[in-house]
Amino acid sequence: MAAAAALLAACGQDAAETDTAETQDGEQAQSQATDLVVTASSDELESPLTAVHALPNADIVYNGVIAGAPESGGLTIFNVDGGVVAEQAGPAYGSLAASSGFQLRGSALPLIAAANLETGTVDFIGFSAEQSALLEVPVSGLDTEIEIRAVCTADSDQSRLDFFALGADGQVERWRVRDTGAEQLSAERVTGFDAPFSARRCAYDPAGGALYVSSPLSQLARIDANGEATAQRDLNVSGMGYAVLSGQGNLAAATGDSVQLLDPNSLETSQTLTFGPGLTVPALVNPGALDVSGETYGGAYPDGFLAVSDGSDRMLKFIDYGYVERSLSEPENRFAPKPPRES
Repeated sequence: MAAAAALLAACGQDAAETDTAETQDGEQAQSQATDLVVTASSDELESPLTAVHALPNADIVYNGVIAGAPESGGLTIFNVDGGVVAEQAGPAYGSLAASSGFQLRGSALPLIAAANLETGTVDFIGFSAEQSALLEVPVSGLDTEIEIRAVCTADSDQSRLDFFALGADGQVERWRVRDTGAEQLSAERVTGFDAPFSARRCAYDPAGGALYVSSPLSQLARIDANGEATAQRDLNVSGMGYAVLSGQGNLAAATGDSVQLLDPNSLETSQTLTFGPGLTVPALVNPGALDVSGETYGGAYPDGFLAVSDGSDRMLKFIDYGYVERSLSEPENRFAPKPPRES
């Protein structure tokens, strides 16, 4: 079903329309509005997801999964067809960071850092694909005085999980988790600085070293590698992730009924994406937590996907990454049929 929906999505789009977006100085800048269709979705969940994180598998691409944090608590692991492959009850997690191929005692498995909203700390969970199970992973050395309210992934690979932790009072700390051969994994603080406001969401640009943070008060900022805020604007963001589309970096931000692509330096809106229904998949009405992966998942997603939680029907919805790229690079394709619409 997902493959068929992906094929339909790749063929259907509306021509882009010119729109405007207000900059932080109140000026009006032109942006493009592009109407796409949803590729596939999960079944309806018990509660919306407050966090989404793609976990590709470099060795067996078809085994890539997606981690989600339900608003009701715990963690859920989805396959790329939207099916639940593992779930674990637990506290409410506000956000997730992860290293998808972390080497734990010589075995590769996704290692997830989850911001525990009940304790203000970070829980570490591993996912075993062989057992289809989530496992608590002990970590020592995460000694911090801040009350952690959110996390996001920094530069991570098989040897380490680097993540940013956002404090309740605007502090930002970068931490590194490694397997040093001790009884527990080891955490060490890499750096720290203050954000321009108390933030609750973040995303990271690994190429430019920039951190993007947002607050519940519609504040959004770009912080450079030196910890200095270089751009700010007012935008109510319900989810965000960094994406490279056709070689161009973008901050993908869910706001209102759309996903906006923001210039990674100025934070001005360059594209506004809306997502109508596919052949058997409902539209994306109320986008929230999201993640963008340009890694291959094989099958219906050879180029990766955009995964977005929809608060309107509590589904996790997928949009093929290659389809988005093609739609943005060829908006005037008059031979493409219009996407299906609900009657």
